[in-house]
Formats: sequence, structure tokens, C-alpha cells
Amino acid sequence: MADWFLYALISALFAGLHTFALKISVEKKYDTYLLSAVSSFVSFAGGAVIIAFTTGWANVELPIYLFASLGGVLFTIMTLSRMEGLKFLDSAIFFPLYKVVGPALVALMAIFLLHEQVGTFEVIGIALSCAVPLLLINHAEHRRQNNLRLGLIFMTIATTVSAIAAIMNAYVVNVMASAALPLATIENGLTGIFTVLLFARKHPAKELYHQAHPHFTKRFMLMCLANGAFQMISSYTLFLAFAAGSASVTYSVAAHYIIIPVLLSVWFYKEHWDLKKAAALIVSILALILLHR
Repeated sequence: MADWFLYALISALFAGLHTFALKISVEKKYDTYLLSAVSSFVSFAGGAVIIAFTTGWANVELPIYLFASLGGVLFTIMTLSRMEGLKFLDSAIFFPLYKVVGPALVALMAIFLLHEQVGTFEVIGIALSCAVPLLLINHAEHRRQNNLRLGLIFMTIATTVSAIAAIMNAYVVNVMASAALPLATIENGLTGIFTVLLFARKHPAKELYHQAHPHFTKRFMLMCLANGAFQMISSYTLFLAFAAGSASVTYSVAAHYIIIPVLLSVWFYKEHWDLKKAAALIVSILALILLHR
């Protein structure tokens, strides 16, 4: 198995677990800004310790900090848009659409901006993925969602920003292969800072402590620790995959993480499930097989 494919699969696994944790936070009425912030700081802390005891922070080049700063902004926008979208759409609708639109955008950007060449099987795999929305959206789904139109707007924002960030990160790790870990670490740290600021903006200064304190239960902190670990492993292995393979195909493989939160959401939260959604997952698996060739 090629290194890039293995890294992409690992990234997909942990991204799926990370995304389902966000779904749990919405269901349990946790403040998603606070959960995202603490999880991101956990990710940063883990990466920072590893860098300190391996290559050392002194060897991290200035361009990495600059690109990571932009990546942190983009990741924050993507995460918050995704959280908002989940308030209006079922996971079984949101994540498959997110998975299809994102890889299509990355493939187009990679071809036109990075001048990548995509083979016949890869093109067929991406095309199969693009058929998934036809199996998911219908009039019944419109009635089931809280606000289909608004949910789709947030989904579009999240996928577009995610695609831009993916192309930027792919470019950086291809120029500087050693940038993968510091890039992932700094981006997660900045995401934590930006999300804390957004949380503070929602509440008057006098109420910040009283708004945040009730959330810091044992269960909340355990979720943040797990979510932070999932987030860090997913982003780091995705960057390693970018460094070893093409951005368009790698991102398409990693984007299959949606299988995990969809299945878990149906199982634990009894979200809507039918044969058309099962067919959509089968098509996704076929696409994954073709993208591995």
C-alpha cells in the first residue's frame, strides 16, 4: 500500500471521529465555540511537545509560521461553518455533500493551480463521488431539515474554505516536507485562539466566567482531549499524504471520513436512513477503490 494512501486513510479515520465528536457537542448543547477552542489547544499542546523533543522549534522556518497563520484563519472559518450547518441539516445529508463538493473543488484547484495530472481511474473515482448528492437530496429531505437552504449555505462556505486550505497546505509541504508537523501544530493553536475570541465576542465580559465554567465538566474535558487528539492526528497525516501524493487524489481519499459520522449518527441518534443513503455509501466505497489504483 502506497504511503500517501495509508496516510490518507488514517487521516480519514480520525477526521471522522473528530467530526462525530462535534455532532455530539451539538446534541448535548455544549458551546461549540468553547469545545472547538479547548480541542484545538489540546492539539497544539501535543504537537508542540513533540516538536520540542524532536526537531526543535528553532528549526521551524518563518514561511511556515506565515502559511500556518493563514491556515488557522481558514480552519476556524471551516470549523465554525460546519458546526452551524449541523444545526440545520442531518449528518446523513451534511457530511456526504461536504465530502463530494470539497474533493471536486480541490481537484479543480490542483489541476489549474498546481498543474497536477489526474489519471483516468482517478477521474472516474471523483466523478462517482459527484453522483452521491443525487442519492441524498429529495423533497422528503427538505421537509426533514430545520432549514435546508441555510444549511446548504454553511456547507458551501465550509467546503470552499476547506478546499482553499488544502491546496495551500499541499503546496507548502511539497516545497518543505518537514513542515507537516509544525504546520498542523501552529494552525491548531491559532484556531484555538481565534475560537476563544469568537466565544468572548458572544458574551459580555462580566459573564465570560459564568458562561464558560459550567461547561468544564469531566465529560466535557474528556471529549476535548479525545477530540484534540483526533484533530491533530488527522491534520498531520493529511499533510504527510499531501507531501507523498497528489493533492486532488489524496484529498478525495481523505474526504471519505464522512462514512464514519454518518453511520455513527444513524446508530446513536436514529437519524434518517434509507436505501438511497446506503447506495450513496456504496458509491463512495467504489470511488475509494478507484482512487487507490
